[in-house]
Amino acid sequence: MFIGTVLIVLGWTGVVGKTIQTCGYAIFAIGGVISWGIPSQSQQPPKVQKKVVLHRDTAGAAISVSAALEQLANAGMRMRPGISNDDLLHSLGGTMESPADWVQLLCVLGSEVERGEFERVSDDIWHFDTECIVDHGDYVTLLNRFAILAKGALTITNLRDFVDIEHGKVWVEFTLDGSKVHWDLEASDDWADPGL
Repeated sequence: MFIGTVLIVLGWTGVVGKTIQTCGYAIFAIGGVISWGIPSQSQQPPKVQKKVVLHRDTAGAAISVSAALEQLANAGMRMRPGISNDDLLHSLGGTMESPADWVQLLCVLGSEVERGEFERVSDDIWHFDTECIVDHGDYVTLLNRFAILAKGALTITNLRDFVDIEHGKVWVEFTLDGSKVHWDLEASDDWADPGL
């Protein structure tokens, strides 16, 4: 079932099972290969080299936002340079010592700062509303974000798309490793095609 929100974590697992169930969909890049899918009860998250278990403190209490960010940083998920704790807390609420809600924290890290220039909070995780396809350029935006997450493992150039929801014609084209790629996509109102 496609719920309408996406949390993308490339090359990382840990809270992945809970995150997938909460957010409905996840995409992983493992060794430069992208695998994706909507998990079912029988599917297991893909195996990756980095694995982290998101902990509570030794007494079993929830850990603080600052301690959670430290654990996430150790797993390779960090805020971008220039993004402050105040920027994060503007969306998250509370203080750096407030108990961390892991799913909310991951979703905020994967979003944009909700003020100013609406900059990405992190280049290591992405969370977005999948009802985002309304015009030309929308799939270009999505694929550019995939490339940022892949950190050089997905080198796409000459990226362009065509979106005509009314007539059911949607496609994306790009060059990957010197080869032109053309994908026809499903036009489903303003929903991003999960096959992408």
